[in-house]
Amino acid sequence: MWKGITIEKMRKEHDGKSLNASDESNLKRVQDCISSEFSAVFQTTKDKIVDRIMHSLDTDLITL
Repeated sequence: MWKGITIEKMRKEHDGKSLNASDESNLKRVQDCISSEFSAVFQTTKDKIVDRIMHSLDTDLITL
């Protein structure tokens, strides 16, 4: 879900638009849930997890 909404966000930003409110809300909710889980497992901060996942998504999206 995180990847799908991020792809849509990038497409809309490319067109000079932004995500609708529900997609933006869902993205924040997914980021919070996933980063909370991973931060507990890896004993690190949620911010570091979000940065790591966003970096991974950016790298992955370049190959699309």
